[in-house]
Amino acid sequence: MPYSVISGFMSGIGVILIILQIAPFVGQPNPKGGVLGMVQNLPQLLSNINPAEATLGILTLAIIFFMPAKVKRIVPPQLVALIVGTVVSLTVFGNTDIRRIGEIPVGLPTIQMPTFTSGQVTVMLIDGVMLGILGCIDTLLTA
Repeated sequence: MPYSVISGFMSGIGVILIILQIAPFVGQPNPKGGVLGMVQNLPQLLSNINPAEATLGILTLAIIFFMPAKVKRIVPPQLVALIVGTVVSLTVFGNTDIRRIGEIPVGLPTIQMPTFTSGQVTVMLIDGVMLGILGCIDTLLTA
């Protein structure tokens, strides 16, 4: 595959991921409709910014991009951003309405045997093939 095809493909995925993170960054739930729904609802999202969640997002990006290279060799900036963001959200924004992951369940779930219809199996096979193709293209990029 030519470099321009792979580069365009990977750049397109990157742009899609960035667009899909705009709503959580400003403290809003993701609108339905994927990328098109996000772009259509962008003015509404930007007019209803949650200041606490947006501040945590800006703090996280600042830590990731502006951490000195010497410190990056010792500890990943993403880990530092996670720890600092958690501490700030619990201390500074403790009484604020912030969407949080919540409590993580302890223990193993109960065992359930899955049941699939033939239509679901077809969808899973097609999606699996598509993910495999995308993985192959991504592997070509690093090769």
